[in-house]
Amino acid sequence: MEILSQIPGRIRIKEKNIYNDPKLCQVTNLYLNQLQGVIKSKSNPVIGTISITYDPNKVTDTVLVNKIKKMLSKEKEYLKYLGELHEGYIKEEERLHVAKKKMLIFGSIYVAYKIKQHFFGKFFINRHLPILKIAAAVTIIKGYPQLKKTYTKLTKYFPTDSDKLLLVAGTALTLSREGNKGTMLLFLKAFTDALDAYFKLQIQKTLLENQSNPDSLVWFNHDEGRYLMPLQSIEENDLVSIYQKETIMVEGVVTEGEALVNHIYYSGQPDVKRVKKGSRVEAGMVVILGDIKVKVTKIPQTLFKEDLLLKSLRINQRTTQHRERALYLASIMALGSYFITGSTLAPLSVFLLMTPSAAKVAQNAGLSNYLKLLLKNKILLRNVNTIEKILEVNSVVFDKTGTLTKGRLRIAGIESLDRNYSEEKILEISSACESNICHPVAQTLTKAADIKGLVEGGTEQEHSVIYIPSEGIISDYEGHKVVIGSKKLMAREKVKLNGNGQSKSNNKGFYLIVYVAVDGKLVGKIYMVEELEHQVKEMISSIKDYGIEDVSIISGDLKRNVAHLSDQLGITCYQGELSNEEKGRYINKKQENSAVAMIGDGINDLPALEKADVSISFVNQSCQQAKHQSDCLMLEKDMMLVPRLLELTEKSYYRINRNVDFTQNYNFVLGLLAMMGYIRPFKAKSLNTVNSIVAIMNSMRILRIKPNRQLERGDLNEKTIPTL
Repeated sequence: MEILSQIPGRIRIKEKNIYNDPKLCQVTNLYLNQLQGVIKSKSNPVIGTISITYDPNKVTDTVLVNKIKKMLSKEKEYLKYLGELHEGYIKEEERLHVAKKKMLIFGSIYVAYKIKQHFFGKFFINRHLPILKIAAAVTIIKGYPQLKKTYTKLTKYFPTDSDKLLLVAGTALTLSREGNKGTMLLFLKAFTDALDAYFKLQIQKTLLENQSNPDSLVWFNHDEGRYLMPLQSIEENDLVSIYQKETIMVEGVVTEGEALVNHIYYSGQPDVKRVKKGSRVEAGMVVILGDIKVKVTKIPQTLFKEDLLLKSLRINQRTTQHRERALYLASIMALGSYFITGSTLAPLSVFLLMTPSAAKVAQNAGLSNYLKLLLKNKILLRNVNTIEKILEVNSVVFDKTGTLTKGRLRIAGIESLDRNYSEEKILEISSACESNICHPVAQTLTKAADIKGLVEGGTEQEHSVIYIPSEGIISDYEGHKVVIGSKKLMAREKVKLNGNGQSKSNNKGFYLIVYVAVDGKLVGKIYMVEELEHQVKEMISSIKDYGIEDVSIISGDLKRNVAHLSDQLGITCYQGELSNEEKGRYINKKQENSAVAMIGDGINDLPALEKADVSISFVNQSCQQAKHQSDCLMLEKDMMLVPRLLELTEKSYYRINRNVDFTQNYNFVLGLLAMMGYIRPFKAKSLNTVNSIVAIMNSMRILRIKPNRQLERGDLNEKTIPTL
């Protein structure tokens, strides 16, 4: 390895291992772009160099050089794993590279032809009729599915790929005729391929950038050393380390260490418990304080939701039927043109104009631009073939904790039961005693005290607090015994409630009541509610305005909490205290009447997300497994993206259909003119090309669609969407 140039923030290295190895270069870029502090990296296999732009405040050039040396010498298995994991990304990058090369070649040829024809004229073969007929025949074979199938069968014994042979023949004939329009068509096709590959590459890149742990790596313990390994390489009885703020990705038993773990993604409740040696842990729990070693007993299988196939789409079936029937209609019209004109060129013109390739272009370009439109609106559709399922949705089901709510609490009120303790004093005592506890209740209390500017307790409180998971705490505060927590804890500490076990509103409307006792006497109660995500009410209202009345909430949380939230949002259908499997069965029951969309974020939502017709999660606030089971990922935690997805899908689908209709009508009308002898083969081929170009341009109008909250479902007419 040789350092060619080096300045703060940029380094260029020569590395013989990547020379003439494009795939290794791609994987090297993937590896380097994951490193902290790396802004951009580019590996060049032609000259064997690696250029890295980095943030010198986060990483040094020495660290980067050492990592590259180690990667290329000792971690080739990890590079191989990266290559397999990101195979789709690498393929799209290769497609983009090939399309760019074709654009350069055909663009250069087009310019060369223009210059040559200006000074020397065209080659005689350009006007040679047999060559024209052969070129037209190649175009016709490629354009009609039945002819293409017959050609494939006849050429299956050829020593080369039949599709490549046809492509080479068509390209050679086009270029031999020095046809500027044909050459421009080849350039435009390469340009379209490049756009398609670039967009798919951006999708892959967005997915990679928005995954907290894209490769599902864990710290594997072996011979007193720690190694970052892919989850798929871990086996039962292996030891793995989980550190603070990491998500547990295996099931197992704690063998060393102690930590507080949050169950929010596992059970749906913001419940924090302490785990220590001998405790069991499950996949989906989040370590919020401490470090632990776990002996693996089971590795959850990572399953991706089965993708719908393009052939299952109604619009694709319609386009396919049109392409299959086009040959029969074209044959009848060609025969009619021969009788009308008596020329063999007229039928050729008919076949060229009736070639149904533009309909497929209109469909694919429309679907591609639909994806771009969603991405522009912060929505990532993992499978474009879900478009019709989204249109069919008549029931929307939401998870509660972490989806409709922020997974944290807010103080709704404080009730003083002792004149010696004001509301502010109760909050001050509670926040001081809970200041070093990692629990949603404790965090809510300390945050509220900070906002009010109340003085916190001294640091000595850190060593005088007993935390009892799921119940509360017992602490000393300025020489007094303070008990803060649930009814159960109050009963255990023999604190008499004396009729104060209920709130003024009989618990209705409150997510949680925290009791505060000092020296065995109940002095106050703190009422807490779960904090809603922004615009949840507006989102529910928009979905109902759109025409979907069946909206429901399912949760693993307590029924009374789910009922309270449902009442706030005006939702009458809800279920609480459901297990993972019960959520899946709930979706199945809903599907008996209509297509169902499920919005969730946790491990406990996986069966429901898998079974739903359309599954949705949020990139930055969902566990990895939930994202794998989702058809659609919202790139921001903006609840209004859900109704926006429904609206943009309906508008886009309408335009795609209109565009396909236009291409079919275009073929038929010009085919009739060709049948009457008004269009010659030279012009017919150009006009057929124009059809595809117009289809691409029309599909670009999808990108200009804007959401309109006033639009109701199915309310699409000439006023809301311009005619294509």
